[in-house]
Amino acid sequence: MARYLLILTLVGFAVAPALAQPDPLEKEAIEAALKLKGKAAVDIKLEESARVSVMLESATDDTLLTLCKQPCIGGIIIDDASKCTEKGYVALKELPNLQKLILGKSGVTDKALAAIGSIRPIQLLYLGEAKISDPGLVGISKMKDLHTLDLYDSKIGDRGLIHLVGLLKLEELNLSGTKVSDSGIETLKTLVKLKLLRLNRTEVTRAGVSKLEAELPKATIRW
Repeated sequence: MARYLLILTLVGFAVAPALAQPDPLEKEAIEAALKLKGKAAVDIKLEESARVSVMLESATDDTLLTLCKQPCIGGIIIDDASKCTEKGYVALKELPNLQKLILGKSGVTDKALAAIGSIRPIQLLYLGEAKISDPGLVGISKMKDLHTLDLYDSKIGDRGLIHLVGLLKLEELNLSGTKVSDSGIETLKTLVKLKLLRLNRTEVTRAGVSKLEAELPKATIRW
């Protein structure tokens, strides 16, 4: 799963999770993932109420509907999520303590993002190659526990960033490959806990980076 390893690198996660012995409910969730031709393990970095992290090379809505029956799942990583739709993401609301959702080739639309945005406990969200519009980013605005957000190679621009200013716990943000510019990133100065901001292949200039660095002296900006 080469792409999966790339995703983990991008969002700053260790490739090998810290593992622990599963309890009976966790074993059931792990077995469900295996039946879906995926991998799963207990990750002690996740909250105790939902420590199972599931890794899948690909998935469909039916896959997500199966996973949502396992409440101890706290993390889902899908290498190729291009076949998942709003229907599947709505089902994930049944996972009460889902903390990590990493979607490669996500193709997530505005409606799908609205469904994902209703899953409040998510702390890490990766939406590579999403089809989100600027207005559609409002779906993220209520995810107040987010500390890592990756919107790599999505089509968002400056107007969408206004929906991120209230994510005050955000520590890592990847906007590489988007259409943001100097005027847009200026709105990010409210994200005072930001430690890492990626702006590769955007319309941002050196002057814009320097101005934001002055506003966020603790953040590393890669441009």
